[in-house]
Amino acid sequence: MKIEAEEHLHMTAVVFDSLTLVKRLHASGMPDEQAEAVVSMARDVMLNVATKDDVDMAIHTLDPKFAAIDQRFASVEQRITSVEQRVSSVDHRLSSVEQRLTSVEQRLTAVDERLTGIDQRLASYDQRFISIDHRFEIIEQKFTILEQRLTMKLGSIVVLALGAFTAISKLIG
Repeated sequence: MKIEAEEHLHMTAVVFDSLTLVKRLHASGMPDEQAEAVVSMARDVMLNVATKDDVDMAIHTLDPKFAAIDQRFASVEQRITSVEQRVSSVDHRLSSVEQRLTSVEQRLTAVDERLTGIDQRLASYDQRFISIDHRFEIIEQKFTILEQRLTMKLGSIVVLALGAFTAISKLIG
C-alpha cells in the first residue's frame, strides 16, 4: 500500500523537557557529557513517536483503503462462487456422461455375450457341416463302388447274353 504525498501523516509534537532530564541524570551522579548524550538520544527517539492523534489520523486514512480492499475481496469471492457453480455444473454433466457411458458399456457387454453365443453356435454348425461333408464322401464312395459292381455285372450279363445269342444262332442255324 503506497501512501501518496498528500496523505502523509503529520505527527504532532510530544512535549519533552530535556533540561529537567539532564538535571535529574546529573543529580543521580551521571557526568554532564553522558547525560547530554542520553537526552539527545531520547529527543531523537521522541521525534519518531506517534501520538494517539497520529494513530487516529492513520486509521482514518487507511479505513477507506481497507473498505476498497474488502470490496475487491467481495468481488473476487463472487467470481469464485461463479466459477464453483460452473465447475459444479461441469461435474454434473460429467456424471451424466459417465452414466451414459456405463449404460453403453453394459449394452456392448450384452452384445459381446450374444456375439460369443452366435460364434459358438456357428462353430457347432461348422462341425455339423464337416460331419455332413464326411458322410457325403462316404456315400460317394459307396456309389462309386456300386457303380463299379453294376458295370461289372452288366458287362457279365452282356457277355453271357452274347454268348447265349451266339450259341442259339449256331444251333438254329
